[in-house]
Amino acid sequence: EHGKKAEDYYFMPVHPWQWREKISRIFAADLARKQLVYLGHSEDDYQVQQSIRTFFNLDNNKRCYVKTALSILNMGFMRGL
Repeated sequence: EHGKKAEDYYFMPVHPWQWREKISRIFAADLARKQLVYLGHSEDDYQVQQSIRTFFNLDNNKRCYVKTALSILNMGFMRGL
């Protein structure tokens, strides 16, 4: 849709909150230059595991787990995982 080649990019899963609150703001210039390209939501449903940043695919159990980066604001400081 953007006229880009998939092999020229790394695919990176991002939690919707992380995209909205962090990535889209911090990397706005990269998004404008199409160095980062938002692909939208997955059509598959995922369920979080005990580790809140690891998800498994409920629709296709043959696919790999998804592990996302996560920032947690707690007691006035940011902790990144």
